Amino acid sequence: EVESNTITFSAAMSACEKGGEHEKVMQLFSVMAQSAVEANTIAFSAAIIACEIDVSWRRAVDLMSNMVENAVEANTITLSSAISICANAGEWQKALLLFNVMVQSKVRLDTTTFNIAIAASKFGTWHKAVELLSLMTESGVLPNMLTFDAAIASFEEGGACEKAMHLFDAMQCTNWADPSTGSLGAKIATIT
Repeated sequence: EVESNTITFSAAMSACEKGGEHEKVMQLFSVMAQSAVEANTIAFSAAIIACEIDVSWRRAVDLMSNMVENAVEANTITLSSAISICANAGEWQKALLLFNVMVQSKVRLDTTTFNIAIAASKFGTWHKAVELLSLMTESGVLPNMLTFDAAIASFEEGGACEKAMHLFDAMQCTNWADPSTGSLGAKIATIT
């Protein structure tokens, strides 16, 4: 009999996740824990992504807590998925809290992660969207149209029409995707 280990469990969970078998991912994760096999980042990522399908934000947050307790390093995919799950479940405060954990942990931030956080800020305050846009430009992460859509939606939700128009004008800047020009960052700074 061959003994299962972290690598075999993680590979099986990843295969099930990629194959859309999200319940099997969670079953394997449970068996892994019952077998006292340590979960790694791949196993946690597969389990958290499986939660996204069920929009099970509590389970995703529990898994993130479990990662921290077991000193398993989170990555961009793991945290972005957990942030997305919380945001999609209407738990925008938890989504933004996880984003802050990501920043403090110095996990690589990407456009997708910022877009999810900015979209989550729509349910809180448009001020957070401005803060996130500023952090995005300071971090050298390039925005895309989804970034601007999410921020403008946040301004709309907060009744900040003038701020939305300022951002819309900033979008029209010909070099907005070129961080060396600094033009977008300067325009975003005028929104606050």
